[in-house]
Amino acid sequence: MAVQTSLPFEEVAVRAKVSSPLRALPVREGHWDELRDASGQLRPTWRRFFDLLGDEGIAGLDHAVDSIAQQVRDNDISYNVYADNGEPRPWALDLLPFLIDEAEWAKLERAIRQRATLLNAIVKDVYGPQTLLHKGFLPPALVFGHPGYLRSVKGFVPPGGQYLQLVAVDLARAPSGEWVIMAHRTEAPSGLGYALENRLIVAGVFADQFRSMRVQRLAPFYRG
Repeated sequence: MAVQTSLPFEEVAVRAKVSSPLRALPVREGHWDELRDASGQLRPTWRRFFDLLGDEGIAGLDHAVDSIAQQVRDNDISYNVYADNGEPRPWALDLLPFLIDEAEWAKLERAIRQRATLLNAIVKDVYGPQTLLHKGFLPPALVFGHPGYLRSVKGFVPPGGQYLQLVAVDLARAPSGEWVIMAHRTEAPSGLGYALENRLIVAGVFADQFRSMRVQRLAPFYRG
């Protein structure tokens, strides 16, 4: 089974017209190549994806790039950049998905779940007994000086003790291929709409391949 995330596939040149998805930009020294291993061979998950795609599917990828761009325009998917005085820009969506195999995803899931549990426990303590503050593990100024801290909520216990409704992480690859968590995010989930649009569009292009590779679905999360 493979997992497709909402992350764009950074190393493959598919934004411009290309005759083959295997025409990749050379990876700079000290960077991880998502597509190929050290010997230059496709990694197993990608090999299976392209095998399922076949020669006919590969030959049609130029058309698929245009189709994705058209869907983005038709669905009016855009975002605002403050430097542009709020003028919307079309959403940029790469053709190829970002594939993570089942074993690797399971490892990531365990780590992120652990961190989410810890973050929820910290918020629970901050709005509860404040043990971390009393013992000096958290600077009081960091908590009480934060504009998001709600003094009136002190002592309130939400249903199930779930203080955080959403925890997201920014992920990156180390040169060794190991995953590194760069940041945590618990704000308003503005990116969830983009993630769903990404999946709907890309899954529509590679419907047979996604089905054959048993790509995990996003819908259960949104029904949550």
